[in-house]
Amino acid sequence: MGSDRTAVVQGKKGEDVLGPVRRALIHIDNSLSRRSCPFLAGETESLADIVLWGALYPLLQDPTYLPEELGALHSWFQTLSSQEPCQRAAETVLKQQGVLALRPYLQKQLQPSLLEGKAVSNEPEEEELATLSEEEITIAVTAWEKGLGSLPPLRPKQTPVLPVAGERNVLITSALPYVNNVPHLGNIIGCVLSADVFARYSRLRQWNTLYLCGTDEYGTATETKAMEEGLTPQEICDKFHVIHADIYRWFNISFDIFGRTTTPQQTEITQDIFQRLWNRGFVLQDTVEQLRCESCARFLADRFVEGVCPFCGYEEARGDQCDKCGKLINAIELKNPQCKLCRSCPVVKSSQHLFLDLPKVSGPFPHLDLPSFFCPLCLSHKSVPYHS
Repeated sequence: MGSDRTAVVQGKKGEDVLGPVRRALIHIDNSLSRRSCPFLAGETESLADIVLWGALYPLLQDPTYLPEELGALHSWFQTLSSQEPCQRAAETVLKQQGVLALRPYLQKQLQPSLLEGKAVSNEPEEEELATLSEEEITIAVTAWEKGLGSLPPLRPKQTPVLPVAGERNVLITSALPYVNNVPHLGNIIGCVLSADVFARYSRLRQWNTLYLCGTDEYGTATETKAMEEGLTPQEICDKFHVIHADIYRWFNISFDIFGRTTTPQQTEITQDIFQRLWNRGFVLQDTVEQLRCESCARFLADRFVEGVCPFCGYEEARGDQCDKCGKLINAIELKNPQCKLCRSCPVVKSSQHLFLDLPKVSGPFPHLDLPSFFCPLCLSHKSVPYHS
């Protein structure tokens, strides 16, 4: 439902808003009408009502968005909206800004354009099932019947975890979360949970296992969050690292190390890697066109530029990607670009950058087959800005 909420924030009305979700709203209205109950699951509100109310609030808080024929849905929404807990929740999130307060959140959401045009079917997708031998089935049944008591004890945990000759050494990492938000279930499931499951499996197999993660404390995401809260980048990093660590600890994610990219040791290692690349001639210097804000007297990283998407015309595209069509963008391709800090119009100027010379380092990997879904920008060199 991201597209309809984006349309609301942009001030659109009518079919521009209702079109993508009309069928879903009619389904909800019919369900409420048939059951003759004030709430989704019966005579009292449930968690399902609260979740759906929160999802629909940006759309239905303005009565003009809801067609008159959806009377049951309108009555249900008004009943929930009149309750004090829901009113407090809306006031806390919107902060007297109305639905415009949702704009920073919506700008981070990819629109579900990949599903458009795909036929809807209740039939499960056919998958080729793995064939198990009778011996494998017997072993699995026996292990299940014996229970956990039959498993060998876990190897004693040692610090630090170092490779052991002659054993299977397993290094597991998961994507480093940015320190510009509070982790939610999507972060847990999509980032660290699968790695945690495999780490636990590896330890059960008596493998020498090291599971690493930590907070990524560099980049424009951290800087913009610090500006929003009136803090320094270091203060933001300190604040959210504690929050991230506490939440992952509460979920019992079994990191062996949960660190930070700003520690002196991490900095020393990173600089050593760069120095080795530089000394071996794997780094080259080149000039690129980049947007510069004359008012702020600085070249603008992609997240500090907003403008009109050159592909779909979305008016709030970022300098790296459009959140409506999902396409990657070069900041200088934006129409009517604006500096996110002062809203002045930046100019295109030349800037010197350092690049990793991929042809020199890609020699050992020509045999690897790259998936077809890799975009050209994913396969191009990665730049490190160097202001001149």
